[in-house]
Amino acid sequence: MCKIEELSNEIIYCIFDNIDFNSIINFNYISRRFYYCQNNYNSYKINFELILKEYFDFISRIIHPKNIISLKLFDDDYTLEQIKSFIKNF
Repeated sequence: MCKIEELSNEIIYCIFDNIDFNSIINFNYISRRFYYCQNNYNSYKINFELILKEYFDFISRIIHPKNIISLKLFDDDYTLEQIKSFIKNF
């Protein structure tokens, strides 16, 4: 039996491919190695629908745009000026 910390980066990235975005971000807090994997993962699929402004800003700071392969932005009453904010940050 193997500990999760002993898995190769490739296997961790396969796990990331099969879990939601929020779970990937939470891997960040497990160890430095997972933080490294989370920062170098280049297949993020992000849906910013119904997201709080503070969380949107947080995500915008920690995920590099080159690592995003799919992105959904919204600009309605709940996510006011999200698109404008995203463009400003990137």
